[in-house]
Amino acid sequence: MKQLHLLLLLALSTTVNADDFTHRLKVKPEVIDSRDSDVSINIQSISSSTDGYEVNGVYLVTGRIKTKNPKVTTLYFGVTAQDNKGSQAIKGFAQAFYPEEHSSEFSLALKVAGPGQMHLSAYERRPDGNTDWAKPIIRLNIQDIVDSK
Repeated sequence: MKQLHLLLLLALSTTVNADDFTHRLKVKPEVIDSRDSDVSINIQSISSSTDGYEVNGVYLVTGRIKTKNPKVTTLYFGVTAQDNKGSQAIKGFAQAFYPEEHSSEFSLALKVAGPGQMHLSAYERRPDGNTDWAKPIIRLNIQDIVDSK
């Protein structure tokens, strides 16, 4: 079953390289430091293949996450969509980050596969290692922080 799941992920992934992130989106304010609970996210940059939010656009977000308990934190870059076709994985890039230090740099990317709300969210991992995707600790809606001017 794991092999089938891996093959499906590879088939759905998109090949992208650094040259595809030609646009640097202006974030307001330049650095965002959201605090809730014991986690803070600091976005350093958002780069994309387009000059705004578009279906089929590819996006790269970089920054730093600080957490008092890194072993139970998951950072996820995704698109919430009603049809579950919000985002696609990009070969060579991650959509999820599992910090090992109290302060860690991250680099996450995705391809927008359908309309929806692009977000960077921190979640708590349960003792069994699974993540409760329904209850984010922090959720930053990317369209709300990108300056369109």
